[in-house]
Amino acid sequence: MGAKPADNAGAGSMNSTDGYAAYLARHEGGTAAKAVRGMAEYYGQAHIVSVSPGAAPVDLGQADAKAIRSILEWNDPETGESRGRIGRNGRPFYEITTNWPKDFDVASLVNPDLASEYARLHNEGNRNVLGYLSGRMYSQVWKDGAIHSCGAGRFDAVCTTHGTSRDGDPELHTHIAIPNRVWCEGKWRSIDSSRLIALNWALQAMHDAKGVCDPSWRRVLASHGLTVRVDENGVASIPELERAADFMSKRRKAIKEEEERLTRRWCKEHPGQEPDYAMRRTLNQMAWARTRKAKDKTGEKAAPDRDRWWRELNDAGIDLSGFVQPRDVPGDAVRDIAERPATDEEKAVIVARAVRALQSERSAWSEWDVDRQLWIEISRSGLCGDSGHLYSLHAQAKRVAMRSMVRLSDQAKAAAPWVRSVTTRHVIDTETELTGILAVRGAGENTPEAMGESVEGLDPGQAEAAAQICGTAALTVVQGAAGAGKTTMLAACRRELDARGRRLLILTPSGKAAKVAARETGAEAWTVHKLLAAHGLTCDDLGTWTDGDLHEPRPGSMYALSVDDVIVVDEAGMLDQETALRLLRLADRYGCKVALVGDERQLSAVGRGGVLGIAARHARSVVEMTQIHRFHDPEWARVTLGIRDCKDPAAMASRLTGGKDVADAAGGHAVWLGEDGEVVDYLARAWADDPGLLITCTTNRQADLVNETIQRERMEAGSLGADWIGCAGDGAVHAGDRIQTRLNDASLGVANRETWTVTDVRADGITATGDDGRSVRLPAGYVSEWVRLAYAVTTYGAQGATANASIHWADGSRADAADVYVGLTRGRADNRLVLTAADQAQARDTLRQILSQSRADLGVAHASRELEESLPSLPEYDLPCILGTDGEILVEGKPGQSLRQLVEENKMGLARASLCGCDLSGMDLSGADLREADLSESNLYQADLKWAVLDGATMRGADLGDSRLERAHLCEADLGDATMRGADMRGVCLDRADMSDADMSDADLSGASLRGSALDGATMRGVDVTDADFLRARMSGTDLTGACLWVQGHRYPVEASDFDRAYADEAILGEKFDTPAMEQGQQIETPGI
Repeated sequence: MGAKPADNAGAGSMNSTDGYAAYLARHEGGTAAKAVRGMAEYYGQAHIVSVSPGAAPVDLGQADAKAIRSILEWNDPETGESRGRIGRNGRPFYEITTNWPKDFDVASLVNPDLASEYARLHNEGNRNVLGYLSGRMYSQVWKDGAIHSCGAGRFDAVCTTHGTSRDGDPELHTHIAIPNRVWCEGKWRSIDSSRLIALNWALQAMHDAKGVCDPSWRRVLASHGLTVRVDENGVASIPELERAADFMSKRRKAIKEEEERLTRRWCKEHPGQEPDYAMRRTLNQMAWARTRKAKDKTGEKAAPDRDRWWRELNDAGIDLSGFVQPRDVPGDAVRDIAERPATDEEKAVIVARAVRALQSERSAWSEWDVDRQLWIEISRSGLCGDSGHLYSLHAQAKRVAMRSMVRLSDQAKAAAPWVRSVTTRHVIDTETELTGILAVRGAGENTPEAMGESVEGLDPGQAEAAAQICGTAALTVVQGAAGAGKTTMLAACRRELDARGRRLLILTPSGKAAKVAARETGAEAWTVHKLLAAHGLTCDDLGTWTDGDLHEPRPGSMYALSVDDVIVVDEAGMLDQETALRLLRLADRYGCKVALVGDERQLSAVGRGGVLGIAARHARSVVEMTQIHRFHDPEWARVTLGIRDCKDPAAMASRLTGGKDVADAAGGHAVWLGEDGEVVDYLARAWADDPGLLITCTTNRQADLVNETIQRERMEAGSLGADWIGCAGDGAVHAGDRIQTRLNDASLGVANRETWTVTDVRADGITATGDDGRSVRLPAGYVSEWVRLAYAVTTYGAQGATANASIHWADGSRADAADVYVGLTRGRADNRLVLTAADQAQARDTLRQILSQSRADLGVAHASRELEESLPSLPEYDLPCILGTDGEILVEGKPGQSLRQLVEENKMGLARASLCGCDLSGMDLSGADLREADLSESNLYQADLKWAVLDGATMRGADLGDSRLERAHLCEADLGDATMRGADMRGVCLDRADMSDADMSDADLSGASLRGSALDGATMRGVDVTDADFLRARMSGTDLTGACLWVQGHRYPVEASDFDRAYADEAILGEKFDTPAMEQGQQIETPGI
């Protein structure tokens, strides 16, 4: 699920391209009015929901297409009153599409019970999404001479649910269209889109957690022999249905590809026209029919057809009948935290994994990033619970996680939940130690080596770099532009060091790069991780290192280090800080020289980077290589230097988009096409013309589209074998395919990112030949997990690679300057860039934006500087908070949150909170930590305080009428003058509490402990204190009229209690005070204390 703005291109969801919205999104000429008309027609019928912070979403009833259009045109759904006017190119609405993994849809086919439970899960998920957005929507408001990010109040949503995809496959999903109007600061205003987009990943993770952790859904699945598996991103799958889900997904993919092909053909046959909605449906039905393998009649999008889907699965040899009948479920199959709360250890694991994951990704993150990762770890924890319990668990975990973090700035703006201003002490300490080691090494002696014949043929920059690497400096930094001949320079270093009896060790980020380095330089080359592992240093999937296992390699091992070794880290810009720190510690231990060779302007580390830049700032031995050798065209070499050191993005974008159309765009090295589908076709044709072409893409999604298209066209041309085997990414491999291995495996003879051509496909695996002529046999298990098609690769996979010609497809929303620079420097003879854009002006603007930004993480010091520089331009942020009784900020909230939300979401961390006079009625405060809190005069009517801890709290004059206080702890609490009429206080602990003059009429205090409490003057008319413990309680003047005081004397002593002058008219006193009736005002005489 995801959110995306509906601008002049219409609306579309980030994870789904269903519906008319996606069609509009692909046509830049679509106006806002067209987007509204199209969505209203596509929805047809929808529920209208009103959402306000602190309240449950309110269903305003159903609406037809006419009413939907009116609402999306910013009219009030109840009164029809206008909330503003949409400009021609304005954003009329945002769309979120909620759905679950295809495995869940297939599970709903198994049995009606599963279908019913799945529908319930989906509806609750939708309510959670709207509730989560409530209080997290913002608008920008000009006030007090500045722009403020203000929390929004009410907004409306148009919700329509479909049971199938447009391709007729099972897919329960809901389109939630949110008109671009929110109530904020006394009027209807536009939504701050950047905040909504920033919230998307946390919103998606929360929604995923609902599907994974819902106990009722998990029990029904378990009763049919189905289990749920969760990956590292919190995404669920059902292993038993993987094949069926894979079949449905591939079917849908084939239909979409055929529909896009038919649409492009229609547009060519009708120049200047676009297919309307009716024609789109016709084209979709044609695509459905052409790709259908079964023989029965095709149909248009209709109601879910379970029987047809069963037949399709059976025709494909997939039998689900074994899951139809329910079976007994073991009692421990589902861990429901409502029945057995999460332990402290389980909570600690959730927090620790979340923090470690955040630390492995970036140097600084936002509060919403924390929310996202905590939801992911809750999904992975194996714990289940209803929405309320999950929110409570998340709030507790977040409280602990945030306590372990530090802010990079104390300005209020930096506390906004979308600002990346949070880090941990570990991140800071790691960079501090890393910087210190580099500074010490960089400050040492620096005498370049006098090079002999080894440097013949090198340019001055290469020769200087070689001399520095072979010299006496403990740290050398060599930065070289793409094509500057770093590999040639390293070969010279190897020759020189060999002649002097020393060893050159080249360490690379990937196994493929290590093999290339060894082949082209003659030096020993491994991955960084392989050397560290040989010394006992390994890391897990979250980048946590086993520092305590450091040991010497076995005697005679090639991984043994000595003072004569020179360690060169190639592509050092991709080295993350955690790995770099371990490598430097190891080099210090053996006295090895370290040289970092790379380019800060190329792609950075996946995680916390900036190592090369930090080293360059502290080293005396620094060389810059700028003479380019790779390209046939000297002018292009000069252009690439301009891209690398881009000081004027607009001018460079104009230079690269110099052509007017596809035919002459090569002069500017950029091509622009109107749709992604056209880009994919263009790249497929280019590869067909030149199979040696290197195609690079910004994202895996782009690479997958290109790979699938080229593979399909090769299949149609008869260039691939008919037999196939499944590979990673839900793909398939045929004989003749170009593939890439993605995991180092010495036993198989393959390295990460090596490319191969498949020569044979069998059920148990494949045979493939590498670029170096080697042949390997890969088992089916490795292929299914670690083999991907490689007609196109990402720029991360291509950095360091070269070819005769290269084309880079830049994603306008994800690419940055480094991505384009790497993509445009892979080809020796030809380098081209392709963009999705309507015309030259848009292509130029998109490229300007790409060249203007960097997504690299360059360390926490750099993140702190960037934050400080950006703060003046950020909107003002008014931070709500809960103060402690001593005036300190106890809980920082979010604009738009009501106090009720702030209290409820942080209920586990409100010890000593100042909440006097607050309206907390009806709130869920079960299990809350309110020790020593000030709740004087507060309204807690009908509040749920089960298991809450209120020891020492001040609650004088508070209204606790009809509240639930079962098993709550109020030791030494001050409840004087409080109202607790009708409260459920069974088993409550009120030891030494002061309830003087409190009104507890009709309350249930059965089983309560009131040892040493003060009830002087309290009203307890009709109270039930069966089995309560009043040892040493003071009840002078207490009104016990109609009370039930049935006390087990031998277990709950009352003889020492002070009932002097207690009123007990018609009281049932039980065992020790068994009197049929007492006159009002009669004193109850008790033994002396």
